[in-house]
Amino acid sequence: MPSPLSTIERIGLTTVHESDKPVVEFFASRFPYYVSTGADVFYKSIVFVHGFNGHPERTRTHKRSNDDPRSRSGDLETVERPSKLRKVNPFRQATKQDGNSDRNKEVYWPRDLLPETVDGARVLTFGYNASVRHRSEGSGDHNTVYGFAWELLCCLGDAREQEGATHRPLLFVAHSLGGIIAKEALRQAKAKCASPPNAHLGSIFSSTIGIVFFGTPHRGADPRGPLHHVAEKAIRAAGWTADKKVVETLLPNSECLKELCDEFPLLASEMKWNIVSFRETRGMSILGGDKVVDDASACLGDSTLETVRDIESDHRDMCRFSGLDDPRYRKVVAAIRRIVQPASVENAVHRELLNPGRELTGRDSDSTLNTPTRCVQPAYTDNGARQEQAKPGPGLKNSETAMNTPTLPTQQQKELIEGLRFKQMDARLLTLKTAEAKTCRWLLKNEHYRDWTDAEKLTDHHGFFWIKGKPGTGKSTMMKFLFLEAKKAMRGSLVLSFFFNARGEDLEKSTSGLYRALLLQLIEKAPETRTILDYYGPSGFSAIKENGWQNETLREAFAMALAKLGGRRVVCFIDALDECPEDDVRDMVSFFEELGDLEKEAEFRVCFSSRHYPEIGIRTGLQLSLELEQEHTADVSLYVDTHLKLGNDPCAEDIKAEILRKSSNIFLWVVLVIPILNKEFDRGRIKALKKKLIESLLVCTTYSSTY
Repeated sequence: MPSPLSTIERIGLTTVHESDKPVVEFFASRFPYYVSTGADVFYKSIVFVHGFNGHPERTRTHKRSNDDPRSRSGDLETVERPSKLRKVNPFRQATKQDGNSDRNKEVYWPRDLLPETVDGARVLTFGYNASVRHRSEGSGDHNTVYGFAWELLCCLGDAREQEGATHRPLLFVAHSLGGIIAKEALRQAKAKCASPPNAHLGSIFSSTIGIVFFGTPHRGADPRGPLHHVAEKAIRAAGWTADKKVVETLLPNSECLKELCDEFPLLASEMKWNIVSFRETRGMSILGGDKVVDDASACLGDSTLETVRDIESDHRDMCRFSGLDDPRYRKVVAAIRRIVQPASVENAVHRELLNPGRELTGRDSDSTLNTPTRCVQPAYTDNGARQEQAKPGPGLKNSETAMNTPTLPTQQQKELIEGLRFKQMDARLLTLKTAEAKTCRWLLKNEHYRDWTDAEKLTDHHGFFWIKGKPGTGKSTMMKFLFLEAKKAMRGSLVLSFFFNARGEDLEKSTSGLYRALLLQLIEKAPETRTILDYYGPSGFSAIKENGWQNETLREAFAMALAKLGGRRVVCFIDALDECPEDDVRDMVSFFEELGDLEKEAEFRVCFSSRHYPEIGIRTGLQLSLELEQEHTADVSLYVDTHLKLGNDPCAEDIKAEILRKSSNIFLWVVLVIPILNKEFDRGRIKALKKKLIESLLVCTTYSSTY
């Protein structure tokens, strides 16, 4: 574990942790035009930026004891004024100290927790002077957000250039005003992309893979609200002055925030950044119980760009964690790991590095592991099938340096494959009734469905089609119908499925079960993909046999299997996302989005179905609300006509009309009610039938209003 004793400089860039555990990726399985000569070792940098009146260390430090008044210091409170501000070397790494027992009670999570849970991460923190000062020190430099952002950009650019790490993937983690500074720095970096003298700054923009915001006022704080009032009153009462321009930046209609609100979402969409916005759930007593940043301001407001999560803390403590078991930390580190997982890192590397003929090194130029790549040009066999043929690139000196991937014996491959299987894998699908004759077929002609299956329109929707509907509308029946039809109609395609089941065993309602089922189906339908298991070698085989298939390994294997397929189309039908934990579903959807971005050649398509809530968005895709479709209403009507046995009774048409009017297109309710009505009619109790209908309609009304 990294040392808990280190000094974080107040101003400038400090390296908090330098990983000695690289993330090893074999890009040969991911990118068809490059194959590694060895293990491509990629590190990523995680850069922390504190907020208004904050501190690069204290803002994120949790004290195990409350005896020390420093445990309550942080953003929005007066912090200890340094006796002397020193010029800081931006390349300086935090140093160890001895003999300070109080520090042993502190948990500074970027240093003490993050390296334990995210491998291959270089952790840095940036400090700047946005704190209050005493009148005796004068007015200070009164810098602006623009100036702070430029300083962050330059410090980071200088450090990366000096260490030869200008293409290392970047993740920003920012609290409060720090989020605005990070956004402004990225906007300034974008402007430097076309400037050769500032290429090291422009690469920061293209290397960024995501941002995690903590209580960042994206849309400005209410000038009559708590932040402005408390800042002014606290500063005046203490005899301090504040950087007025920094305070004003938080106000609505400020020029900086207005420009960022307009431009940042466009940049995020263009670069496909993964964005997570954490909101505070508690107010502060000093503010009369109000929150510093309200919920609406603490998010970008575009579900296609960001994931919004809540932290059970106030604004000051929302990024302080007591340890690895702190539920709030587990929530945060899960978000960070999703962003820096291999698919995200590959996306950034693919944009920045993988250009034909370019030399690619393992861990930038500061690594002892320097593994150049060789370019692979497509070649074709006599029968027209494509094969990959290595051609030396500028970094390849001889063929002896080529990678020799270890292989697994066939028996061990079989054992790993069988380890994916579980008894209830198809239980939900098999217990679903097949769609009624002549129903559901309309969807095959629906414009959204036809666009989803059209290869020429793949770039418009990135392969995603989401069917949503109220509970009981028949979504699962529709998904079974589509899955069976796709197996017949999509010849040559690999058609996979998984149907979540909240009433089933654990694997039936978890993403772990989903990944296992999809990977198993893919390997069984395309046996050539089983060679991906060689990637894990004997040690990986032993680990999987001992600990089972873990989600990260499953996702990695699935991504490699997709890349192995070349141009074959893969179509997944995944039903009832609402029957799986919401956080896991968000994680899974993000993973599939990244696969869709990276594996366009494989024509990767996914059809989801779920209720309308919880609301989970995708960046690009097609969506259909089942109960709003006229053809679905016609299906319900057809079912009533077919199954309601009222003969030639004069009341028959009125009863049918009333059923359709009150059903709200809830197929399940109709299916449950009709047998009851038929039973009463068979007994010749038409009056009782009407009474039963009224009772059933009351149940329907209650059912619909409940959901």
